[in-house]
Amino acid sequence: MLKNLSVAGVTTLVALVAAELCMRAYLADITTTHDNRSYFAFKWKAAHVSLNQRLYREREINGHKDNRVYRVAIIGDSFTFGQGIDEEDRLSNLLERSFPPLPFSRRIEVLNFGKPGANTTEEVTILQKDVLPRRPDFVLLQWYVNDVENNGPSQGSPNVRTFTNQVKQFLLNHSVLYFLVVDSVHRLRSRFGRSYAADLFGRVGNPHSLEAQEAEKALREFFNKCRDYGVPMGVILVPDLSPIRTGHYPFLYLHQRVLSICAEANVTCLDLLPVFMPYLTDSSKVGDLWVNRFDAHMSPFANRLAAEKVLEVWGPIWRTAYEVKSVSGEDVGAEPIAQAARE
Repeated sequence: MLKNLSVAGVTTLVALVAAELCMRAYLADITTTHDNRSYFAFKWKAAHVSLNQRLYREREINGHKDNRVYRVAIIGDSFTFGQGIDEEDRLSNLLERSFPPLPFSRRIEVLNFGKPGANTTEEVTILQKDVLPRRPDFVLLQWYVNDVENNGPSQGSPNVRTFTNQVKQFLLNHSVLYFLVVDSVHRLRSRFGRSYAADLFGRVGNPHSLEAQEAEKALREFFNKCRDYGVPMGVILVPDLSPIRTGHYPFLYLHQRVLSICAEANVTCLDLLPVFMPYLTDSSKVGDLWVNRFDAHMSPFANRLAAEKVLEVWGPIWRTAYEVKSVSGEDVGAEPIAQAARE
């Protein structure tokens, strides 16, 4: 009996290892997944992501800036970071590379301050600690629907490091099969249980709820920080890229809320939902916007669509501001902005 159980155990283990290796080979084209902790994401980051000293996926940057350079800083989450795609395919890189040439060796510099998982409160910290000391001429904030979560001091839940959770985390980091099982369970729960959209609406659908108020407070603080130190800014709204099968985009109320706040604060806000809508409502095209079938972050194609629209909205403003700056010879000193980071 014991011998039979041992043979069965070894056979099962060999079968699982063989299945694991086969699935790794079959899904070799997958870069990242919606869960940034998966085997795929870990493998991709190890091979494709290089961080600077401030832990951003960007060149090294200091406070010194040539007056011939107009510096644009983009702050955001994994969409700005470029999850699953090469650096050259990100919005920031496309903007810098696609901006029309300027005379006399002048140029636009677009710096990427994307942090996967960052919400608006964390982006305020990034602005103050890492962006303002680099003396930007313009700041773009990339917003996503989950930025409304966990902005208050009492929000969020602690990461309980139980033995079971550690085992689950290890399997997620190292096993394709485990990821596929977890992903399938997640999809079934979303289809037959309470969806993320419904859960989020239950928490922030009321604009007067605590979580909604904390999110609005953080967004206004971001605006005020830029205004206090004389740095113009804009906001890019990135929609959820799940296919729209019912004809109704479930997070529209959040977009409208941010657009209203922007209008009240006199901040230009670009909503990418209309740009992506023809793809979100067509099941044969929605995948064009995705990094891959397991990751609905923005693909290189989606980033190109976004870059075209951003240049349409802000390109003339940047060029005009740069020309005025070049004529006046004015430049913001490092100390006033460095002071902003220390406060």
